[in-house]
Amino acid sequence: MSAKRVGHGRQNGGAHFGAQESMHNFGEKLHEGIQQAGQYGSEQWDAAREEAQRRYEGAQDLVRSNPAPSVLIGLGVGFGLGLVLTSLLGRREESWAERNYPETYRGMSSSLHNLAESVRSLPDTIARRIPSQFGRS
Repeated sequence: MSAKRVGHGRQNGGAHFGAQESMHNFGEKLHEGIQQAGQYGSEQWDAAREEAQRRYEGAQDLVRSNPAPSVLIGLGVGFGLGLVLTSLLGRREESWAERNYPETYRGMSSSLHNLAESVRSLPDTIARRIPSQFGRS
């Protein structure tokens, strides 16, 4: 019986040693793969950085040769982005009357606001209704 146990222990020890060796090989292959991926990533990063640098220098040359249009384009883009951000982030604030009037009068506040908008647009509305013949002298 004891001989079987000793032999049985050797078989397990041999299987254990083979598993260790295959895990070691797997670890080495994994390490090599990671190194190759890192090297590839580094090469791609360098290529992208060089391309970005080349394009940046080209843009600088373009701005140097056309300063006025470049400034006007920059102002236009900035103004446009400002309008977009303002419209996206801006929120109509509730007026004092809307916050403090009783519920029955709150509808009146929005009606007054609509009336004020109508009065502001009145000159344009009248100008559109008058025939163009009357506008000429």
